[in-house]
Amino acid sequence: MASSSGNDDDLTIPRAAINKMIKETLPNVRVANDARELVVNCCTEFIHLISSEANEICNKSDKKTISPEHVINVDCY
Repeated sequence: MASSSGNDDDLTIPRAAINKMIKETLPNVRVANDARELVVNCCTEFIHLISSEANEICNKSDKKTISPEHVINVDCY
């Protein structure tokens, strides 16, 4: 959910999407709310990292739009 302040730190993945992913992946396991919050935070951080790196690659190739190739070329280790 994004706030009106425009701060990137306020952007998160919808909780319903995370809850669905957890339920489909672990149908017979109860997951605490703190664990769900951790998954949301990790996913948000991962997406932020990938998009930042892809943006750098995009800028180096003098493009204005991030393409799938830019994301694929992200070197995460």
